Amino acid sequence: YKGYIERKKATWYLYLFYVVLALSVLVKGPVGVVLAAIIILLYAIKEKNWRILWEIKPLSGLLIGIFLAAPWYLYESIRTHGEFAFDFLWNQNVNRFLGINTAYCDGQRKTFIFYVPNLFFGALPWSVFIPFAVYSLRKRFRQLGHSSYFLIFWVLAVFVFFSFSCIKRGDYILPLYPALAILIAKYLTYLNNAGKFFSKYWIMVWMGIFTVFVLFFILLYSGILRSLAVAALSDQVKFVGVGDAMNIIQLCDFIRPYFVVLSIFAALILAYIYICGKQFEKGKVLRGFYMIIAAFLIFHSVFVMWIQPYTDRFKSVKDFCILASKHVGKDEIVAYYRVWNLEAVFYLNRNYERAWRADDLMDFKTGKLKYKYYICPKSDYEIEDSRIKNKVEVICETIPGHHENLVLCKEKSI
Repeated sequence: YKGYIERKKATWYLYLFYVVLALSVLVKGPVGVVLAAIIILLYAIKEKNWRILWEIKPLSGLLIGIFLAAPWYLYESIRTHGEFAFDFLWNQNVNRFLGINTAYCDGQRKTFIFYVPNLFFGALPWSVFIPFAVYSLRKRFRQLGHSSYFLIFWVLAVFVFFSFSCIKRGDYILPLYPALAILIAKYLTYLNNAGKFFSKYWIMVWMGIFTVFVLFFILLYSGILRSLAVAALSDQVKFVGVGDAMNIIQLCDFIRPYFVVLSIFAALILAYIYICGKQFEKGKVLRGFYMIIAAFLIFHSVFVMWIQPYTDRFKSVKDFCILASKHVGKDEIVAYYRVWNLEAVFYLNRNYERAWRADDLMDFKTGKLKYKYYICPKSDYEIEDSRIKNKVEVICETIPGHHENLVLCKEKSI
């Protein structure tokens, strides 16, 4: 936007954009280029000006990208005899998007609307303003400025693109949050500067929130919420990811003993939301805005101090690696079998190899293991070839209910 759209001509920001885009290719592959291209294409269509596609100097961008990103891809491809390029560019990008023979996320495909609840809960508390913004601006949509159109295309491009992806994860849509945050801020600024009021029908939104709270506590108390999360683990609930399902299970286990206290706290939250809504209805946008910020900071503090430390026990493999390091000598090599976890590599701090097939782990002709130690998912260990399983023992594993559910296996002493 700063590189071209703002002044309708190329500036030095445009070259900085291409540098950052090239770095994104190094970090996450070509998806960053695809998303940027979709946003620019949508803007060109809206402006009915195809010259934009040339005026943003695509050849300069291509040269910058080749200069910064190509050497690494070329080096890794030569070093791995082409395996890196095929695996990273094809398997990790194209296959994930199309869902062709991919084992990522166990190949589980999510429903097209998977990101709708993800976006709503991920953008709280500000996502509650999205329906108000859409309703308020429906008649003046054509009067929006270039920056607003650009931000809208940014959000839509990321959201729709990943909605079409067969393999979905909640963090895939992270690139849209900066644009969404700016859009919501622009809407609140518009309300404040124009002296606009919330329609009295905002109470319907509050009633919707009230209904959600009531349903949540009913489902929590009855155990239905936990049962749904358990079902999601086996892909029976298409709009809930495995990681989210495990989070729900752990939160249910954590907060259910405090059901009465939390019910009272929820009633206070609903009352507070009602008071905030009344501020916006009266046109006191800044007061309502600051009240929401204050409440969110309090909630965030409670979450960070009490809830997150509990849930992190089931997400991080740090404790598992600290325990494993006591069994694995510093000069030993650890194989990561059918799993790849960079956090484990960091905290275990041992030389490693990656193994994906059984014959990567064992020479079946001689019957000897190739590695003294290996880490793998517990589910894979339980169904492992008996020729391997009979030669190893589990010496430590992650705690029950852990998101990774890993085991450290050691070759049995003869």
